[in-house]
Amino acid sequence: MLRRQLLSRLCALLAWVAAGALAWPVLRFVTWRPRTHRDVVFKPEEQAPMASREGVCLVDGEDGLVALDMRCTHLCCTVTFDEDRGVFCCPCHGSVYDRSGRRIRGPAHEDLRRLPAERSPDGALVVRAPA
Repeated sequence: MLRRQLLSRLCALLAWVAAGALAWPVLRFVTWRPRTHRDVVFKPEEQAPMASREGVCLVDGEDGLVALDMRCTHLCCTVTFDEDRGVFCCPCHGSVYDRSGRRIRGPAHEDLRRLPAERSPDGALVVRAPA
């Protein structure tokens, strides 16, 4: 093999490697999908009415514990639970929701969102919350 052929083949190989290295980030960018949900896990000892974490609150429902999204349905502010009055209140615009997440008053027109939850084999409650 001549030196010229060796250099030609090495340059061709380097060109293919460089093309692959440049194509990888482009393909990742083109195929990127945003995360649409996240899993919030409540261990068995944390599963009490009015337990909350990471924007999810567990409340008593007709069928046991129900998971509520703690974002106000008006403009997505995080609601807080007022223990004295027993309601969820939006600190931004004054929407008020009852203990089960139903809208009482305010600029919001919808109830707090109920989130799907599943029991894992170890007894934990896994709630699928929006990202």
